[in-house]
Amino acid sequence: MQTLIPYKRLLLAAAMSFLTACGGSSGNSDTIPVTPPATTPPEVTPPDTTPPEVTPPDTTPPEVTPPDPVTLSGKAADGYLSNARVCLDTNSNLKCDANEPTTTTGEGGSYTLDITEEQNNTYSIVVEAIAGETIDEDNPGTPISKSYSLSAPAGETFISPLSSLVQNAMRSNAALTPEDAANQIRTALGLPEDSDILSDYVAAADTDIHERAQFITAVLANAIEQSQTNAGGNGLSDTQFGPVLNAIFGRIIAQSEDIVDAIDNGDEPTEIEIVSAGDSIDDLAESGETNSELADASALLPGGVHALEIGLQIVRNVLANNRSSAEQFWDGSEWQDSYNDEPLYPNFNVVWDGNTDGWITQSQYTECAVTATADTANALTVACGVNEYQVALSQSDLEGVVISDVLAAEFQQDGPPGSLPEDIANNATTFSANAYRLDGKVTTTRPQLRLPECYTKGTEPTIEDCEPLFESTTLATLASRNNTFEWGYDPANQVYIDAYLAGNPAQDTSGAIMRLADSEGDDTEVGTWQKATANGQDLILVTSQDGDVGNIAAEKLAFVPTDGNIYQALYIPEQSVMTLTDFFLPGSAPFDLIYLNQQAADDIQAIIGGYLNAAFSETPPPPPPIPVP
Repeated sequence: MQTLIPYKRLLLAAAMSFLTACGGSSGNSDTIPVTPPATTPPEVTPPDTTPPEVTPPDTTPPEVTPPDPVTLSGKAADGYLSNARVCLDTNSNLKCDANEPTTTTGEGGSYTLDITEEQNNTYSIVVEAIAGETIDEDNPGTPISKSYSLSAPAGETFISPLSSLVQNAMRSNAALTPEDAANQIRTALGLPEDSDILSDYVAAADTDIHERAQFITAVLANAIEQSQTNAGGNGLSDTQFGPVLNAIFGRIIAQSEDIVDAIDNGDEPTEIEIVSAGDSIDDLAESGETNSELADASALLPGGVHALEIGLQIVRNVLANNRSSAEQFWDGSEWQDSYNDEPLYPNFNVVWDGNTDGWITQSQYTECAVTATADTANALTVACGVNEYQVALSQSDLEGVVISDVLAAEFQQDGPPGSLPEDIANNATTFSANAYRLDGKVTTTRPQLRLPECYTKGTEPTIEDCEPLFESTTLATLASRNNTFEWGYDPANQVYIDAYLAGNPAQDTSGAIMRLADSEGDDTEVGTWQKATANGQDLILVTSQDGDVGNIAAEKLAFVPTDGNIYQALYIPEQSVMTLTDFFLPGSAPFDLIYLNQQAADDIQAIIGGYLNAAFSETPPPPPPIPVP
């Protein structure tokens, strides 16, 4: 966009006039005296050298309006806990500190805290049940004899032993949502699929959940008491308490099967030993720190993220009966013709870059800047071309795992016919230290808009190479019965559904999608559309009979007006979440890929590298790792 800078022309006109008086002869010889003009110089007023008065700038700080407070209400339970301390854990140390918003539970375990909405979405609630003061209303009138602490994921207000296990699972795996973690804990405790372990099980009279909560509370209190004893003197320090509590919850999860068996058998909680008399507090605290703070994700990826296949199907192809990668490739169900003449990479897509450049070509292998995400454990910020993501990684330590066992397991999942070469199958080499399997989820931090029909291998398309959905069509003329598109599939009649937009997209913000019938009067509404923008580009979002498009759950179908045509695009809104597989290989991964860090990929390469090199006419290194996109 050009910026016009206004200017002015200054015209200055100066007029000077001189009047001259003179005399002449009239026949009279008398001389007329002429008075010479005064030569006294004009009085000059000296310039005023007094400095102008300067008004000092206003240094009064602007008035800052504090955020509106939010009254947060909730309950604490094993049974309902009254006279327990409740706080907002703003430093994530699992303790209630003097500078944190704090209150005390009342009857029925109820509490209220005055905080901000941002605090509510960021920090967890901690409940401290205090020996001799707090009453568990399962045993009314009798204070508890052992202290313990409970917590929950940020935003949850019902605090219980089970919410504490959910939060611990999330601290151990940054990729888990509260729902994912709750599913894991529910399964570990042998509860039905419809059990909501983050809700008020006391009010719901869910005896199965309540029974487990009571047992886990007793196990927790015993473990904390034993760890305090092991610490000696004044017990656990403030810096030890959080990591030790993390370790205790982690051990409770690890022994969940024994806990369920003990409950079913009517055993006492003392039968479950979480912390023994011989446990070192330093070791326990260190394991708790490892449990809550996984290795720095950026340190895991010095060479990018590697797929186990190292080039998708290639490893499977080569290792299956020593088949050459140039012969055929396995697509997940059968062998396909050779792709020898088609470049494997790079792959290109036409995307909207969000500024005045408009539509650009972006490679799947665009160089990306990867940095650790501030204040978030085990997370990355990935800036890749015009896209930006946050990646929350979890990891599984592969140290000591036999590499050939992992390769064999891959061949049992949708792999091609054949088996590992005998020398690899019999190889007992294990993964080395710092070899990790990676998993996780990716969150977009800005919208994405791309034209999938312009996806190519080895060439760089432009918008001119893309086939429009509607040619010579604008928003004003888009909604017409003549402009139909494939809206979805009708399985009952085994036909594809043709539809069109109703309304006026040039003026209206939303409207209906009409199914095209044989007779115009028989058209029926089957969906809706709405106007939106993505990175400065106008678009029409369209619902589909087939649901979301592609493998990415957040991906939406969109119509994009540009250059007098309407293009069909895929739109991924900001804050959309996808898995690593969909992130690196959207819509194109036929297998459940295993992602590895550099060390694990190097370990595999040491065993199978010779087979890969022999599969090519020359001996290049294996295809490059799939980069952090």
